Amino acid sequence: MRYLNTARTKIFAKAQTLVGLDAQLDRLRAGAIPVFVEGAMDAPAVGLAGDDWVGVACCGTAITPEQARIVRAHSWTDAVIVALDGDVGGRAGAVRSLPVLRDVFDDVLFARLPDKADPASLHVANPRLLVDVLTTARPLVEFAIETELAKWSRVLDHVSGQVNAVRAVAPLIASLPAGRVAEEVARLAAAVQLDEQIVSNEIIAAAGRCSRGRSRGRRRPSRPGGGVGNPLLVQSSSGIDGVSAARSRSRSPETDAGHAFDADDVDGDPRDISRSP
Repeated sequence: MRYLNTARTKIFAKAQTLVGLDAQLDRLRAGAIPVFVEGAMDAPAVGLAGDDWVGVACCGTAITPEQARIVRAHSWTDAVIVALDGDVGGRAGAVRSLPVLRDVFDDVLFARLPDKADPASLHVANPRLLVDVLTTARPLVEFAIETELAKWSRVLDHVSGQVNAVRAVAPLIASLPAGRVAEEVARLAAAVQLDEQIVSNEIIAAAGRCSRGRSRGRRRPSRPGGGVGNPLLVQSSSGIDGVSAARSRSRSPETDAGHAFDADDVDGDPRDISRSP
């Protein structure tokens, strides 16, 4: 399904609009987990999957800070699920939503739909499949790590590519619960074929940057019933997430492929990793 990007007016702002939320506020207050979906038909499909979930549609692949705060203000759980369409745009949108949702939810999960499927089509094909997808949702940060690392696959035969891949993924690993970090360090070290100590050092550096970003403070919305007003028209400001800020300073595989390994474009050994990220 495609959506026409209607112009913003005095009574409509897409960034603040959520289809399906107002009709399901009672279920949210009863503890159901909100599930962000793309399409207007996807929201009721999630609701039909069971009382444990409430579908809210952002009508696109971009989940905005305003939408995240509106949903959080009406939710009695700290968890949220992202179930955007099973295509390139939907999965990229899910990864982009991580810092936005983590700013207001403690537990951000990812429900991976089959290729080219959306919740509505999956429910029509087999309602049990949609239930299984929602039930097996896993931390979105894990999927984000896999997605980011995959971008570097073609340059992992060079030391500089390996190190810069670690630097790109490090902020995501640094944001994990302490008990998960060691496991992900070992997995990342094996994936890029670097010593675990090198990977650990990059994670520690990234954790410091993320900590400084969080020290500026994060605005959390009030608990449900805190005077949010009309859930379709509420406006709220957003901050800059420490993780996204750190990632913006990272190299990209395109930069690495285009410069770090081109002997004609750089001075010295093109495999030298001493260059700043």
